[in-house]
Amino acid sequence: MHLQTHRLVHFALLLVANRSLAFSSSLRMSVTSTAARRLVIVPGNGGGDVTQANWYGWAQRSLADLPGIEEVLLKNMPDPYTARESIWLPFMKDKLKCDASTIIIGHSSGAEAALRFAETNRVAGLVLVSACVTDLGSAN
Repeated sequence: MHLQTHRLVHFALLLVANRSLAFSSSLRMSVTSTAARRLVIVPGNGGGDVTQANWYGWAQRSLADLPGIEEVLLKNMPDPYTARESIWLPFMKDKLKCDASTIIIGHSSGAEAALRFAETNRVAGLVLVSACVTDLGSAN
């Protein structure tokens, strides 16, 4: 990923986490208030081990290094190929502990899950990456 892309991803995530950012001359960003400091990455389906798939492992490591971020959680999802709402949403609540202090970063079907989760649960924010615009005709 290009350096500029890294900066944009960091900026977008911190902007959601905290509406007040401080920039130093080197473009490093830091959280300046007591906003959400916990991030959960919900991957798309079918990628295998999420720490090795796509950009997930890189994002987890990079975001964990940002000032003010206390935890960046990334786990393999149950039902990773069908991504059923009835399985993913309880997993997000019970195992990933998504709540009002969590910013959910959802990719692809993970973005869909993040939106569905936020319909009935309070979250600190959502970052949607390559979200679908259809249910793909699936009954799940």
